[in-house]
Amino acid sequence: MTLAGSSPTPTLAATALERARILAPLVLFATVTSLVSSESVGVDLSGAVIAFNAISISVLVGICITLWRRQVPERWAHPVLTLIWWLPVAGTLLSQYFSHSPLLAQVLLLEISCAAILLHTNWVIGTQILITIIWVPLTLRDGGPEAPSTIMTGLLAQVTAIVFHVLMRRSLVRAETLRLEAAETSERLAQQVAELERSHADLARMQDQLQHAQRMEAVGTLAAGLAHDMNNVLGAIMSFAGLVLDTVQQPAERADLEQIVAEAERGAALTRGLLAFSRRGQYRKQVLVLDDIVREVLPLFERMLPKSIEVRSQLSGGTACVEGDPVQLGQALVNFALNAAHAMPHVGTLELAADVVELDLAAATVLALVPGRYARLRVTDTGVGMDDAVRRRVFEPFFTTKPMGKGTGLGLSTVWGVAQAHRGAVSVASKLGKGTTFWLHLPLTTADPPRAAAPVIPTTDAELPRTTVLVIDDEAAVRRGTQRTSSGWA
Repeated sequence: MTLAGSSPTPTLAATALERARILAPLVLFATVTSLVSSESVGVDLSGAVIAFNAISISVLVGICITLWRRQVPERWAHPVLTLIWWLPVAGTLLSQYFSHSPLLAQVLLLEISCAAILLHTNWVIGTQILITIIWVPLTLRDGGPEAPSTIMTGLLAQVTAIVFHVLMRRSLVRAETLRLEAAETSERLAQQVAELERSHADLARMQDQLQHAQRMEAVGTLAAGLAHDMNNVLGAIMSFAGLVLDTVQQPAERADLEQIVAEAERGAALTRGLLAFSRRGQYRKQVLVLDDIVREVLPLFERMLPKSIEVRSQLSGGTACVEGDPVQLGQALVNFALNAAHAMPHVGTLELAADVVELDLAAATVLALVPGRYARLRVTDTGVGMDDAVRRRVFEPFFTTKPMGKGTGLGLSTVWGVAQAHRGAVSVASKLGKGTTFWLHLPLTTADPPRAAAPVIPTTDAELPRTTVLVIDDEAAVRRGTQRTSSGWA
């Protein structure tokens, strides 16, 4: 672990392993060659020397294999490299001990100089001290008059090896430090680039959300004005058509009038959907338990959906309470179910769930909500799913993937309006062939749901209230139709 702003101290373990991987086969070859050619150059081999060299060759073969397979961990890099260098040195010292050959002193000087290839200073100094302790007495024993000069030459070779080791290690440490600093800088730059990309992605997502909200708000404003005007026209048509229907006896004319009333009611349903989408419809707020909403729509689903669709439910145990309109929330679940049924034409599973979730800042930002605890309705189907293009437009009014005449495109847009009217949010996740999941998040309330009061049923006509109906409307045709209809009331 390194402190912030500091550079790590390189251990050069990886470099030591690479050197050991290159040096081990060379030392193995040199050991075998020296063992074969020792007697030809006048160096007698004793049984102990032969045994030691056989052990050294076996150890070097094992080291070569493990290094070739890269099975040596980096923490053993410096000891392994030192062992590779030390084995021929120890063999030379052992040969000198038994053979008394002055030629081995020259070989030993060359091997001592090769200590500069080691990369750990403590190992270099330690092995040089050990060599000095063993080699000096042997040289004094076998060197004769030239022993002091040989010892001085050996000590000079040791000092030279240590100096070269220090210089090379410093160079390697400097290069490794620069490499690590460059790697850290590259990593920091990569992190900054990734953070910048995430920021751009978040900005693009927020811009997309803003554009979507602005588009939906504009469409909602237009839909609200259109729906109110159409409601007045359709209300007048239905009122007068109903009055004429009561006076017509011929079947053909009655059928025509009934068709007019039916189409007017269909138009009225469309305007109600537009009003719900624009959040300007009539909402009745009361404390609700989402479990109750789910229980109320389940029997309706059994009659409304095909028998090939299995309906499942997961309830919250009464913990998810909200303030809302039960009719509108139930209609939202119905719209979800109808959309799911269209996505499962043959067989499938529809799952409804109600629970409570905690939205952190990131999750709440995606939904354009305030972080906190929310009640959540989830509707999941195993249908054909949607691609990204359809998913982005799924809540737009009059957008539908159904064939002509099979849908108005107001079902899910109505759900969006219900979510907005309840200060919540609706979201969707879907992939082609993987089904679809809708979530409706609603603010939790701590208020207790009201208890239903027992209805008072009048027992006599005298208890029936007598009232006067005051008709008020800004559309004259609606007022006249309502007055004529109410004039027949008792």
